[in-house]
Amino acid sequence: MQTRESRRDFTGQAITKHEVAQVLNSCRIVDASRDPERRTYPSAGARFPVEIYIISFNVKGLQAGAYHFNIEENYLEVLLRQDLSPIEQKVVSLYLKKTALAIVMTAVIARSEVKYGLRAYPYSLLEAGHIGQNILLTCTKLGIGCCPVGGFVNDVVTSILDLTKDEIPIYVIGLGR
Repeated sequence: MQTRESRRDFTGQAITKHEVAQVLNSCRIVDASRDPERRTYPSAGARFPVEIYIISFNVKGLQAGAYHFNIEENYLEVLLRQDLSPIEQKVVSLYLKKTALAIVMTAVIARSEVKYGLRAYPYSLLEAGHIGQNILLTCTKLGIGCCPVGGFVNDVVTSILDLTKDEIPIYVIGLGR
């Protein structure tokens, strides 16, 4: 925990698909037999409004493009196979360059709204923060640089991930060497 820090200057070197799997493993279901299941992060009322996506810019063993992390089946669903590096700064941030991967968290507010009303949005942000901390600490352990950001272009991320009006991007973490 003492060595965790935000890194903004990446070399452009690839990270591996295995490393991506280890990072995503920090955001998983640990006991599916429970009702509701137990995950590696807390969620208000176990509503789990946060979805996780990745945008691969330079991952060895994974094509460039956008993917949804299916947490229940523990695999990546292909959304778009395309080199998105020309719009990297709109997806991640103007202040990060040569990222190998972007992890995007979105919120489906309605999942929590049914139980928490107006508190659903801030509870979604809290959940994303818990997930983010797991990711940051895992990256630190693996020697992968990372930086959480909020400076992405909302419309670009929404378009790439083909989000509906019921799902909004809330948090991005850039990873790289």
